[in-house]
Amino acid sequence: MLKRKFVSRKVVSFLLAFVFALSTFIPVQAAEMGTEKNLVAKYSELGDNDLFVTEEVATYIAKFFINDMVATGQTEWTQQTNVESVVALYDETGMDVMGYSIELNQGYIVVSAYIDMPSIILEWSDEAEPLYQESEPEEIEKVLYTNTLEYYCVDKAGELRTVDGLEVSQNELQDSLSKMRDVTNVDEDLLQDIVVSKEQNASLLSPQDNSSGQIITDPFTYAKNVYGGTWSALEWANNWENYMNFSSTSDFLWHNNHCGPTAITNIIKSYGNKYNVSSIKNSSSQSVFNRLMDVNAENGYNYFKENGDGAGTTVSTTSDFIKKGFKKFNVNVQVYGMYSPTYQDIKNATTGNRLMYLIVWNNKPYGNHAVVGYAYNRLKNQKGDLSSYLKIADGWSHEGRYLPISTLANDKYYEAYFG
Repeated sequence: MLKRKFVSRKVVSFLLAFVFALSTFIPVQAAEMGTEKNLVAKYSELGDNDLFVTEEVATYIAKFFINDMVATGQTEWTQQTNVESVVALYDETGMDVMGYSIELNQGYIVVSAYIDMPSIILEWSDEAEPLYQESEPEEIEKVLYTNTLEYYCVDKAGELRTVDGLEVSQNELQDSLSKMRDVTNVDEDLLQDIVVSKEQNASLLSPQDNSSGQIITDPFTYAKNVYGGTWSALEWANNWENYMNFSSTSDFLWHNNHCGPTAITNIIKSYGNKYNVSSIKNSSSQSVFNRLMDVNAENGYNYFKENGDGAGTTVSTTSDFIKKGFKKFNVNVQVYGMYSPTYQDIKNATTGNRLMYLIVWNNKPYGNHAVVGYAYNRLKNQKGDLSSYLKIADGWSHEGRYLPISTLANDKYYEAYFG
């Protein structure tokens, strides 16, 4: 029998506050936020991004929920109940994530992607599979979720169907979940923490972007700020932009020194996007990252170490780490290197069938860090001076950034070659 449970707001607030505290920086000034009137005003400034629950947080919430249910003795779940996979559930447009189906070795849990729902747990069963499993799983490209027990599947041909296989028009779908969202559903202490964290993060944003030694978001502005004059594009190639995955280290909670696995996750996901590999496209970034953690464990933790001496990704074994990560999805790739990144090498390594796993040392602003190089451009000023840049998925941001190629002479890269 399919079951639904709306857990109490107190329990939800505890779970969210616990996970939130582990994933954000909450300064002592939180106790000095001011009057309730000021807080209400600040709440109105919160956007969807501030209230969004990531896949990893949703997974932790599901695990806490399982433990709570096991403690009651009123469930089929046990201490051996484990998460097997996570499926993103999209709104009626198919564009925005509204929840996550946490598939278990027995049953499932649907967790909301927003904390301002009446209940963070939208539905669950300790026995049955989610209804969308009634469709052919290998044919599902995306699952839409419009309300409790209301699933629709987009197949590989782009057709929208009910779980029974009947075609349906997207215009017929009703947006019920978003209408339930209200900031008053969220515990005030948790909201206060979110407001404080947002203000703290805003204060940490550097006004010096696109200046020497800082993050580069626009190479034209950077060249003007650093060298003066006006710059125009001379050469460029960007064959990956529409396919790139931009996971950041902050997307993967409770891990340390994990820029390497984050970069490999971006390589694998980008490959899946470009070459339409369903086993990768249908896997979330979190699932890909978890597969890499499995690879590391299966190989005696020789590829990646989170803490202690030698913490980080082992440079000498990175090639094997990348190849075995792809192998988890039944994909064979070639990895070459290590090489020093000259301009000509970067031009060759950012063609349509290659990506760079780049390791920078003592870099400003990245320090010792691993990134993915996927495009380049070369600028020229009125005097004929040249300035060249590698575009990267830097593992810090969810959009592309740049590195001056002139600063990379002492760094190294591997080249993932896709045939």
